[in-house]
Amino acid sequence: MESRVLRKRAAITRIVLPLFLAALGLEFSDIALAQSVGDIAKLNNIKLFDGAQFDAESVKGKVTLLYFWASWCPICRKEMPTVEKHYLTYRDRGFTVLAINFRDKEENAKALLAEVAPIDYPVATITDAYRSDYPKLYGTPTWYLIDRKGVIRKTVIGQQTITGGWFDGLKKELETALSEAP
Repeated sequence: MESRVLRKRAAITRIVLPLFLAALGLEFSDIALAQSVGDIAKLNNIKLFDGAQFDAESVKGKVTLLYFWASWCPICRKEMPTVEKHYLTYRDRGFTVLAINFRDKEENAKALLAEVAPIDYPVATITDAYRSDYPKLYGTPTWYLIDRKGVIRKTVIGQQTITGGWFDGLKKELETALSEAP
């Protein structure tokens, strides 16, 4: 009963909060981000699906797409092969993806990965401690483009990822970040 009430409250918040903020002249995407553009990305407390602890040093000096997704998210299901395509296109230039399963059951996440295989970039889940690093992360998909110095350069949330997230700024931002020295 309690979880149903919490889900209902969360659904109402996702609808009402953006409308309220728009009435104040604010954008939901500017307020609702767990971390903001210009912040150093937090990459601790991440467990890879193979059971190993994610080593943040493995992406040091690389441009990284931190990608929060869930198996129940139809947008995520649709975009995973696209993210794979972009990963393969840019990885030789120092680009990587870290896909983090969020608010999902691990067995469902692994089933989706098998369905959309191959996925060559690392796939992980977050620990409860990681949620404190991103306390305002509410939905999937959410992308954070992180530069070679670990700074968040751009965020893309939800439907924006399909309706232009990659080509509406992310590609340009990625190209810029890849051209910069570490």
